[in-house]
Amino acid sequence: MTRPAGEASGTRQWIAAVVWAVMMLVWLAGLGYGVWWVWPHFERLTITSELLVSVVWLVFGVAAWILALSFGLQRYGPRGPGRKPPRPS
Repeated sequence: MTRPAGEASGTRQWIAAVVWAVMMLVWLAGLGYGVWWVWPHFERLTITSELLVSVVWLVFGVAAWILALSFGLQRYGPRGPGRKPPRPS
């Protein structure tokens, strides 16, 4: 017995959405680890090259994470491609 084509692609879409969500959580955990690692530099209140590089890395990482979140929500969110728009009342 074979599945209809729409059901198979729906399953693949669901798996891709779960993989995307897990990857976003791992990325967010990495950013959290970066903040934890650089926190002692903030507490010392001394500006060093290591602190500046870390802050720039975190800023770019957060910006890229927000961009990836936006793209992912557009693709896998409740109104992403392949989903019917809500019916007007």
